[in-house]
Amino acid sequence: MATNFIEMFVNWLMSFEPQSIILSGSAIGAGLAMIAGIGPGIGQGYAAGKAAEATGNFPENQKQSLMTMLIGAGVAETTGILSLVIALIMIFGNPLINQKGADDPAVALVLAGSAIGVGFAMVAGIGAGIGCGYAGGKAAEGVAFNPDSQRGVIMNMLVGSAIAQTTGIFSLVIALILMYSNPLGALALNSGSDVELCVVLALSGIGAGISMIGGLGAGVGCGYAGGKAAEAVAINPSSGSAAMMTMILGSAIAQTSGIFSLVVTLILMYGNPLIGMLEGGSHFLILACSGLGAGCALVAGVGPGLGQGFAAGKACEVIGMRPKLQGSVIRTMILGQAVAQTTGIYGLVISLVLMFANPLVGLL
Repeated sequence: MATNFIEMFVNWLMSFEPQSIILSGSAIGAGLAMIAGIGPGIGQGYAAGKAAEATGNFPENQKQSLMTMLIGAGVAETTGILSLVIALIMIFGNPLINQKGADDPAVALVLAGSAIGVGFAMVAGIGAGIGCGYAGGKAAEGVAFNPDSQRGVIMNMLVGSAIAQTTGIFSLVIALILMYSNPLGALALNSGSDVELCVVLALSGIGAGISMIGGLGAGVGCGYAGGKAAEAVAINPSSGSAAMMTMILGSAIAQTSGIFSLVVTLILMYGNPLIGMLEGGSHFLILACSGLGAGCALVAGVGPGLGQGFAAGKACEVIGMRPKLQGSVIRTMILGQAVAQTTGIYGLVISLVLMFANPLVGLL
């Protein structure tokens, strides 16, 4: 019964003009992409609040604090701008409608799913916006407290913010690939526009975008580490190199979940194993939902990214006060980060099982 309903729904969708199907998915994707604006709004507000607080506490250093805050807020704005650009492209210059095979209703279904996936992928930018704003706020506070350390504080802020932006850049790359060089649409066309296969590919495209949300936590976590490293330099300028090294190491580990998400997304796009399991009947529905589920499983990576970034930030904080304890602090940090990564690995395992050794198909 459920399968019949799905088939009726798919046939109903395919009764529309192919371009209409693609543009409808693009409208949803454009709206989803703008959700990323949550991050810069929070981050820039935090940076402004910290700069205002610092001005009240150290009015003589207002100029340095304000300049640092504006730099940090400008970096935090990046993901909001990128999401705006992606949304405008899908609305005003949508490249999906010009892709080869876009005039085929079955292929159009895949491209519409990919357009929705584009929007979901950009949501990961929330993390980078919050993280960069936090780093900017702590830097503005640190510069007001110790204006002589401004150079080192800003350097740590920028390095931390650059690392925090990594998962947002990953998401942008995935979004551009789905829009301009969509491998799922090409695969659907090469398969002879098989409807069941196209349903699997359409939901895999959405799953690929959702998977990238797993990098959201890393954006926040790495920004937190960058902010704490900047704070450490302001308190103890001699700890600059130690704080930065700890921050970079801890942030690199915090990026693990974002990398897991990227790997699963690329598998769904370029080496989707689900299409090799198609056997007709209702298997296609199970496999299509498995592609969606494989992407959703990676959202669990938000937690480890946040937690590992917190561990890195607190390590930077204590090293700023006691740089001689760097070795033992880093060992504790890494051990804790490894434990925090556990649930992210669980999500990755479930995703890989759904894609490569799906037991649900055999239960039918």
